[in-house]
Amino acid sequence: EIRCRKRVSLPLDQNFHPILMRIRLVFFCVRITEYILKRNNMNFVTRPTAYQSFSKLLTVAMLVAIGALLSFAPAFAQEQSSTFGQLRGAISENPADTGFEFTEAGHVKAATDFWRARATSGENKDWADVLRVGYKSMTALGNSIAMKGNASTTSFSSSWLPIGGAMDGLVSGRTRGVAFDPSNPSVLYVAAAQGGVWKTTNVADANITWVNLTESLPTNVFGAIAVDPKNPQVLYAGTGEVAGGFSTPGGAGLYKSIDGGNNWYVIALTSKIGSTIGTIVIDPTNSNKIFVGTGSGFGLQISLDSGHTFTKAPTVSDAVSVVVDPNDPNKVYAGCQNGGVYRSVDGGVSFTKCTISGGTGSQNTTMLAMAPSATNVIYASINNGGATYGIAKTSDFGVTWNVTNKCNTAWDPNTSPSPSDALKTPNASYLWNQGYYGNAIVVNPNNAAQILVGGVDIWSSSDSGKSLKHSGFWREQEGGSFYSHADVHKLLYNKNVLYACTDGGLSVSNNDGGAWSTALNKGLATFQFVGIDADKKFTYVLGGTQDNGVLRALKGENQFHYARGGDAGILWISSENGGTCYSTYVNADFQKSGDSGKSWMISNLTGKTNFIANTQLLGEQAPFYASWDVFPDGTYVAYAGNSHIFISSNGGEDGFVGGTSVTKSIGATCVHISQSDPNNMWAGAGGGKVWRSADLGVNWKSYVVGSGAGQVTGVFADPNNPGSVWACTVGGSHFYMSSDSGKSWTTPATNFPNVPCNAVTRDAKGNLYVGTDYGVVASSDLGVTWQVYGLGIPKVQVLSLKIKGLKDEILLAGTYGRGSYYVSSLAAGVGSVPSVASTMQLDPSYPNPIDLATTRTATIGFSMMKSGTAKITLHDVVGHEIRTIANQMFSEGHHTVELNTEGLASGTYLYALTSNGATLTQKVVVTK
Repeated sequence: EIRCRKRVSLPLDQNFHPILMRIRLVFFCVRITEYILKRNNMNFVTRPTAYQSFSKLLTVAMLVAIGALLSFAPAFAQEQSSTFGQLRGAISENPADTGFEFTEAGHVKAATDFWRARATSGENKDWADVLRVGYKSMTALGNSIAMKGNASTTSFSSSWLPIGGAMDGLVSGRTRGVAFDPSNPSVLYVAAAQGGVWKTTNVADANITWVNLTESLPTNVFGAIAVDPKNPQVLYAGTGEVAGGFSTPGGAGLYKSIDGGNNWYVIALTSKIGSTIGTIVIDPTNSNKIFVGTGSGFGLQISLDSGHTFTKAPTVSDAVSVVVDPNDPNKVYAGCQNGGVYRSVDGGVSFTKCTISGGTGSQNTTMLAMAPSATNVIYASINNGGATYGIAKTSDFGVTWNVTNKCNTAWDPNTSPSPSDALKTPNASYLWNQGYYGNAIVVNPNNAAQILVGGVDIWSSSDSGKSLKHSGFWREQEGGSFYSHADVHKLLYNKNVLYACTDGGLSVSNNDGGAWSTALNKGLATFQFVGIDADKKFTYVLGGTQDNGVLRALKGENQFHYARGGDAGILWISSENGGTCYSTYVNADFQKSGDSGKSWMISNLTGKTNFIANTQLLGEQAPFYASWDVFPDGTYVAYAGNSHIFISSNGGEDGFVGGTSVTKSIGATCVHISQSDPNNMWAGAGGGKVWRSADLGVNWKSYVVGSGAGQVTGVFADPNNPGSVWACTVGGSHFYMSSDSGKSWTTPATNFPNVPCNAVTRDAKGNLYVGTDYGVVASSDLGVTWQVYGLGIPKVQVLSLKIKGLKDEILLAGTYGRGSYYVSSLAAGVGSVPSVASTMQLDPSYPNPIDLATTRTATIGFSMMKSGTAKITLHDVVGHEIRTIANQMFSEGHHTVELNTEGLASGTYLYALTSNGATLTQKVVVTK
């Protein structure tokens, strides 16, 4: 543990990458060969014949050894197998495919193609490499911290401020796991799907506060979290989601913390552990033994040395659920993604597949739960792909299994009018048609016959699953006692308190599911924004989110309100008429609001009361989050399907039936209409292609940027000069410009980070902004030099950028997993921009300078004018973050923290205090 602690700041992912380790072994073998030859005096001068014979034999042996060494390295294709997820622009392999139904398999395939295209673009060959290279490249660019008195300033030093928080304080983003401190019931950890790991130390407080613990890691995508039951300072966090839906990339391995989450180090790379982790279980009797359930073919991984090394369990495939008998840890059970329950009676050394029969259909994703009061009793919630296979039970430690409920009564959560209606279906197919995505089960800790299962909703049973009744209902009013958000990913007890992890964050019940509260979501900024926009006066903001619909925030408020449910994609608000808004549902459902997003209705479309364009989009398969753009006056709308672009000339009032359809197969990943001339339309596609139309989409020409590496994810044309256009990509050089309407493209950037990009825009002053997978970068010289823009925004995927305000002085950013932000140097926006001096103060350290010959620590003092979360970090003189000193909730008043200088070299450093989007810095000198 001490050795690992010292490695925190080292590039572990490079030093211990399996391929590099094997190369080092090869060189070691070569050195051994040289040593043998010298010892035997075999050289061309003294013993040429013997030398030649021996060298041939040794060469053959060495080649065999090298081949054997390298054969153990997983194929790169395995690491890039992020089979779940799509942000936008996932397109079919066959652009001519215009089938009327975009099937579940079609969604997953399109998502797979999308993320594989990102992962294999440029010089990076797997998604984990994309994450690591991108994160380090953004960090090398600097985080805009510079000294000028007691404040942070650069040419782009404005502070980002968050827009809202949890919706009405009751709903946050998708949550995959929750873990508890066994020694402190007030401490709770949450693994957000794409929002990182969060911690609260006041779980019972009405004004609960949360702190993000993983901003220093190269990924925000998390699928599991676990706390050592014997040492609550030890945490394990698994990156990547198993069955993450249509919106999740792969992760970057398994991480560990030995200080309560303040600092983390990687203990297993994706080459060993896979790119998706669904569960982490620590042997309750032996903290050294860890079980990690993974996807992507990496099976069940077991460590016997606290995560230093892992071995794949035999037989078990992609494990999504693991339980260990606390009374006899040799009994281990695993539920698999591709179906089945596996049982071990020797602690995981060997497994046998259990026989389960009596259900309906085939066995797919299987989740397990053991009865704490009788560990011989174990339940399984089994999905069959299109419905529920059934609930199975064993009462003899997994030797025999019987289905207690086939759950074969059709039930549609979208048409069930009320909870009472659902009560009439005790054999409901509670997993509906997405049990691969939302599937959970738990046993009451005091009653082995009482279970709860989760699919779209939560159901309970008091007779071992034989009959079900509704326990949590997603169509109930938010805040109601029967309300729990849709899509349940985990159900688990902490003593007698029941928790549910859903697409809307956390739900909690103190009476075994009889009533629910979602108040814990307050302060969890984990919404996954696909698009964001605001009216020109910046009086309100609309955001489109993953499974939380359209969210609406008003000026001066600190939270979002519900405007429309479901999944929502890109948003657009008219600059000329702030009450006119457009949004999308999944696929090609296109909606319009005339009252500033309060309601979404089109009443003059026959047969399409609520939708401008239906799912099929004239028979066209569409991406899950389709791309589209609108001319500033709201008339012309360009909408991208899988292989065509559809255009409406009257704001979509007549749908797209009367619009123009491009006859060529484009497969656009982004669409842009020139803000000064609707005749000029642009579209980005795979293979580095940019398409342009100069006649309202009637004819299109294609050009290739750079070497054609990666997808073009953003295009923006200069409104004052239609010949100037900028594009960003996920691969290649990432940023390109053209001054001749796209005919030729150059890469002017001298220091653009090597990171996938998602959006590009320009303000009225000519500054360029690019949303990357790790925040926003900006250029004031037409893209030649770049800086990380602003302070206070996490290193997270920014999918949407919008310039707003009466003078184009406000920049909005929608992140996919950490909420939304804005920055303004001229006017206040939603909420108010506080003066840094009025919110906090940062003291000089004592002592300063720090003489390592006499002391190893320094005291940092600071004052909070009101209670809130604060993060204190240490940086080098160019702004690179070195370590986290503190990251927690602080009350109003003065506080001190300790800076430990262990491992620091002599030199000048900066320490920064960040809270509520504002940052203060001070300088400290270390001498020896």
